[in-house]
Amino acid sequence: MVNAGALLTASLVDGDGAEERMDRISRGLAAFAGRAPEVDEAIAHNEHLLGDRNHALAHLMRAEGTMSVSADDAVAVYARACATMVDAETLALMGATLALGGVNPRSGERVVPARVARDVVSVMATCGVYDGSGRWMRAVGIPAKSSVSGAIVLSVPGRLGGAVVSPPLDAQGTSVRGRLIAETLGEDLGLHSFATG
Repeated sequence: MVNAGALLTASLVDGDGAEERMDRISRGLAAFAGRAPEVDEAIAHNEHLLGDRNHALAHLMRAEGTMSVSADDAVAVYARACATMVDAETLALMGATLALGGVNPRSGERVVPARVARDVVSVMATCGVYDGSGRWMRAVGIPAKSSVSGAIVLSVPGRLGGAVVSPPLDAQGTSVRGRLIAETLGEDLGLHSFATG
């Protein structure tokens, strides 16, 4: 759940060209969200145009034979996916869909197989909060994915999904207030994954 992984994932999405890959991602996000999300095209354009580090990572992966599409293609898909706009309620619904084994609780639709939901939440627990993931799981104990936008999506398998949006970030790129709220929520509701009582 870092840029290099996201770029490689963007390149692996089934489709002929960046537009088809992004359409597939958008359809998947719409199933999680219960509605088609919007993409902020200005943000996507700037991320694509000014994403020198992402272009460099994509070129390195392509040079090593890991990435089969062009670096520009992978960055274009990544940039549009990063510019997908959601609010806290929609993000919480996405977390709840993962928590319910891939079934959207509002629509009742199975979005992904239970095993995929389990695997995604497992990855959220191990690296969803970037370099702070270990400290997050020790202190908060809730699988999460943070974003440099200040958003955090939470997913407690079999229990709940949640979201916090508050832009001030810590050194690892995670919402400062979001972490505090998640930690308090976890303590109040007994959601820590490793708590025994």
